[in-house]
Amino acid sequence: MKSGASKLESFDFGPMDVKVIGNVAVVQGSDTEKNTYKGTDTSGKWAWMDVFVKRDGKWLAVRSQLARVSK
Repeated sequence: MKSGASKLESFDFGPMDVKVIGNVAVVQGSDTEKNTYKGTDTSGKWAWMDVFVKRDGKWLAVRSQLARVSK
């Protein structure tokens, strides 16, 4: 990011679903991004899932997955 090769013009979250089971939380959602990398358009829609564990009163991300949604 510091080099300026990546440029983000917009970032919009879609719906999110959160499930909490004890000290574990799973968040699934999507976003639509308009961006470029070294002048090449890398915009698109992405689906993702993050898993969190509550440790010592704080939620910590322990796993993340991201996939581009087909055009």
